[in-house]
Amino acid sequence: MEKFKIIGEIMKRIKKFMNYIIRDILIWKSYKTQAVLGILSGFLGLLQFGFMGRFIAQGNYFPMIEQYGGNILAYFISGSVFMSYTTLSLTTFKSVIRQEQIMGTIEYLLLSETPLWEVFIYTIFSRLIFTIINTGIVFIFLIYTFDVEIKMNIISSIILLVITMISLSGIGILSAGFIMLTKKGDPISWVY
Repeated sequence: MEKFKIIGEIMKRIKKFMNYIIRDILIWKSYKTQAVLGILSGFLGLLQFGFMGRFIAQGNYFPMIEQYGGNILAYFISGSVFMSYTTLSLTTFKSVIRQEQIMGTIEYLLLSETPLWEVFIYTIFSRLIFTIINTGIVFIFLIYTFDVEIKMNIISSIILLVITMISLSGIGILSAGFIMLTKKGDPISWVY
């Protein structure tokens, strides 16, 4: 009997998580201009990195890049990807609070059956899934368009990203607290 209760609770949380993913997809689809501009800005950034990498590959040289493997394009892209994950950790919590405030649903959210920490967890995992998909597309695009060879230790990279995201999430939660108090103007993320 206890097993069924635990399984039921797990299934209930999975259903809530899937509802958050579906909600994010519906929001993303309903703001088509923002979605298109987001995708375009990502590809424009990639093209910028690509042309800079080609420029350097044609003989222009930065001696300091040698300590990072010598491939400036891979260096730029890995930095950009790392920043997307750190930004996710720093801004997700406050953006959830701010979005609910703007839509006028923050009171309903706080009074709902779902605790706020679950809302944060579901939202960060939902956005993490989109970031992972975006990162995969970026790497595939770079490998086939600019013939970039990416050498990395995947396990160490994942461990580093997880530790960084968890530690920066604390700062993100502080930012969300300030947004709850002030509605706008967050000194925590302003410092970062």
